Amino acid sequence: MGGKDIAEKALEEYDDVFSDIVNVLLFGGEQLVKEDELTEAAPLSVYKDDGGRLREQERDISKFWKDGRIRICLYGLENQTDIDVDMPLRVISYGPTAVGPATGRSCSRTATTGTTRGTSCAIPW
Repeated sequence: MGGKDIAEKALEEYDDVFSDIVNVLLFGGEQLVKEDELTEAAPLSVYKDDGGRLREQERDISKFWKDGRIRICLYGLENQTDIDVDMPLRVISYGPTAVGPATGRSCSRTATTGTTRGTSCAIPW
C-alpha cells in the first residue's frame, strides 16, 4: 500500500470524515449518515472458494451504519493510488462475505432509491 493510501485510510477511520465522504458521494451532500450512527466492521472476511480452500478479503475501511441496534448497511471504502479497472468487480464480491456471516444476508443502501437491497457500488474519486 502506497503512502498516499495509508494517509487516506488513517483519515477515513474518523467517523465524521467517513460519514462526510459517504454523504457526498452517495447522497449528494445530504446528511443522511451521521457519525454517531457508524460502528467499526471487521475489514477482513474469510470464505471458502469453489475448491474448498480458505481465502481472505481485506477492505481498507469498513463500517456499519446502524439505527439503534439495527444494522442498516455496510459501507466499505477502497483507496487506490493508481486506477485498477478490476476494482469494482472485487468490491462487489466483498459484500456477501463480509455481511453474510454477521447477518445471514447481504445488503447495501443505494443512493438513487433509498431502499435496502443486495447491491454494491464502486465510485472512483
